[in-house]
Amino acid sequence: MHGLFPKKVTDAVPDALSDHEKLSMPLLEDEETGRQFAMLILKLLAGRSSRDLRTE
Repeated sequence: MHGLFPKKVTDAVPDALSDHEKLSMPLLEDEETGRQFAMLILKLLAGRSSRDLRTE
């Protein structure tokens, strides 16, 4: 942990937090957007689960 690395990591955290807030607020503020997002996540998880089962 030398040089600028520790500071760069610390500086990246607020940026990431800000980016995630910008992405999450529309999901929390609009019920339909939140529902569509939940369906997308469900489809992604269901697709991954069925693929995982086929590869085992």
